[in-house]
Amino acid sequence: MLDLDNNLITLEGEDQGRLVSIIDSSLKVNDEKRFFCWAQCELQYLMPHEILLCGTNMGAGSMMRYFLFSSTPEFTIEHVRELCNPNDGLINQMMRIAELSGDVFLIGPDSRDNLDLDCMEALRRHKLINAVAHGVLDAESRLKSYFCFFRVHEKLDNRTRYLLNILLPILDVTISRVAVNAVPQKQCEVMLGKRLMEVLLLLKAGKSNQEIAEELALSPLTVKNHVQKILKKLKAKSRTHAVIHAINIGLLSHK
Repeated sequence: MLDLDNNLITLEGEDQGRLVSIIDSSLKVNDEKRFFCWAQCELQYLMPHEILLCGTNMGAGSMMRYFLFSSTPEFTIEHVRELCNPNDGLINQMMRIAELSGDVFLIGPDSRDNLDLDCMEALRRHKLINAVAHGVLDAESRLKSYFCFFRVHEKLDNRTRYLLNILLPILDVTISRVAVNAVPQKQCEVMLGKRLMEVLLLLKAGKSNQEIAEELALSPLTVKNHVQKILKKLKAKSRTHAVIHAINIGLLSHK
C-alpha cells in the first residue's frame, strides 16, 4: 500500500503472501518453459504484464543473451531484434537511463522525456506503452541482467518501482539459472544437423514454408516436417520461440 502521509510503501496482506509464492515457485524454475509458466502465473500477481523481455550476461566477453516471454503471439522475433539493437534500440536506451538513475525506469502513455523520438514511436507502434524496466549490475558496474515488462496492466507509480526493486534479485537469480541450463551450442548442432540448421536460418530470416521450399529446392511438405522437427528438438512451441531459443543458446547470431 502507499502511505500518503510519509510516502512509505510496504507490502501488506495478500501481497505478502503473493511475494512468498513468487519466491517459492521461482526455486523450481530451471528452463525457459518453466520460466514462461512462472511469469504467466505467480509473477502476474504483483507485476501483471503481457510481454517480458530479459537479458543476461554470463561473464566477461560473453554476449548479452535475451529471452522473450510473451502471451502476445503478434510480438515476433523481428520486434525483438528492433528493440534489442545494440546501437540505438529501445532496450539499450531504457537500460542506460535505469543505470544512470540507479532506479526503475517507467514509461506510460503520457511520458514525454528520456527516450528519443524514434524509441517513443517504436513503443507506440508495437503498442508497448506502460513499460517498466530495471537491471542488475555486476561487481565492476557492468550490466549483468535486465528485465523489461511491457503492457503492464496497472498504473505506473512509486508502488510499481518498489515492486520491481523487490522482484529484481529474484528475477536475476532465476533467469541466470535458466541461461546456465540452456542446451550447449555443440550439442544443439549435433541434434539439428546441416539441413535443419539451413531451415532454421531461413526461419530467422522470416521466410514462409513456401519460400524455404523454393530456396532449398524442397517440397513444402518436407519443409513443414523439418520445421516440426526443429520445434521438437529445441522444445519450442512456435517458429518464433525456436528462433529466439536458438539465439539464446548461441546457435544463431542475434544480428
